Amino acid sequence: MGLTLGVAGVLVVPHGRIRICTPAAAIAAVLLGTMVARMAGLGIGRFSPGELIVQIVFGLCAVVLVAAVADRRSSRHKSRDDAAGAGPGRRR
Repeated sequence: MGLTLGVAGVLVVPHGRIRICTPAAAIAAVLLGTMVARMAGLGIGRFSPGELIVQIVFGLCAVVLVAAVADRRSSRHKSRDDAAGAGPGRRR
């Protein structure tokens, strides 16, 4: 589940803003979601829809968080380049 969400996040976000760490973050979040669901008593039995929902929510939150951090870092680097005088028509 985590690998699927991570790869989907990489494919959905434009211009490669999400790095390869996205699937790793989604996998870790899904594992954490599994632990939380089982502690809450949702993961009893072979297939539990409640556990699956918790896994998806945790995985999506991880992908969104990685995308937000990557977007903030790219905009911060862009503003540094603009402040240094390296605008669209200028060379360094």
